[in-house]
Amino acid sequence: VVYPTDTVYGLGANATMKQSVRRVYELKRRPSEMPLSVAVPDISTLKMYAMPQTRYLNMIGEILPGPYTLILPCRLRLPVCHEGKIGIRMPSHPLVPLLCKDFPVTCTSANISGRPSPRTVSEVEIEADLVIDGGPSRARAASTIIDLSSDVPRVLREGAGDTARINRILRNQRPAPP
Repeated sequence: VVYPTDTVYGLGANATMKQSVRRVYELKRRPSEMPLSVAVPDISTLKMYAMPQTRYLNMIGEILPGPYTLILPCRLRLPVCHEGKIGIRMPSHPLVPLLCKDFPVTCTSANISGRPSPRTVSEVEIEADLVIDGGPSRARAASTIIDLSSDVPRVLREGAGDTARINRILRNQRPAPP
């Protein structure tokens, strides 16, 4: 399914099923070594699939839902886990929690790899079983990716959202020097 998020249009499939995840890779023409993220409806579901460090929980609660992808250690082995990590999104678009309430849904941009991320349905080049038109996105970029999988949090990709605010929050998350 192609669906609207708080950033760009996403391509969703059941992230717990290998064949569904494989189909997303095929449709996007994305190399299998490039991980996919998943959308979840809330923090408790996030904790079912990922293991955030306790010290990051307040920050996660502050910024989600929102235009951020968090890289976290995997709790369960899912087809979207890559090197023991999972990318998790909780977009603030009202449709997304309904879409992923029963299982995590892939949350990757609905574009062919290397091409611009679609901000409207008319920009989507991928053939999906269902396309949900939520109108044009107000975001100018895809999500900001934040790696919280280690003791040194960092922004891997700047995108939508308040990156200056995120960097301030991350500075406060760094461990104190010995």
